[in-house]
Amino acid sequence: MSPSSSHTPSHIQSITSFYTQARAENYDNSAFHIKLASSIVSSLDLPPASSSSSSSSSSSFRVLDPATGTGLVALEVAKGGFEVIGVDVSGEMLSVAREKAKKEGLELTFLIGDAQEPRGSLKNFIGVGFDRIVCSSAITCE
Repeated sequence: MSPSSSHTPSHIQSITSFYTQARAENYDNSAFHIKLASSIVSSLDLPPASSSSSSSSSSSFRVLDPATGTGLVALEVAKGGFEVIGVDVSGEMLSVAREKAKKEGLELTFLIGDAQEPRGSLKNFIGVGFDRIVCSSAITCE
């Protein structure tokens, strides 16, 4: 399911795919990951959360989360009514993120794509701009 990347050798892509498939369902069970996500969100210096997601101040504030994984950071940011776009190379991780968003009644955009080559998955967002870009965890190989 992973898109091919000219930057990443195929054997590394296979290892990454195996890792994310194996970890997708249980990734959020790690206290470390949950604490890390909370710490990252609190360090983003976001404007005050709105009581309504239709508030123009927060809904026009865009956050990009490349390598979003299961959406731990993206979902926390979205709870403030902000527009969040999460990108990940793992379809399995994104499935978990989408299910969590649905359960919490949050609207986010999750796209499959490589954080090292974001223009492909974000082609519909070129020229839109982001107020914050946050990457809490990514597997990269050169």
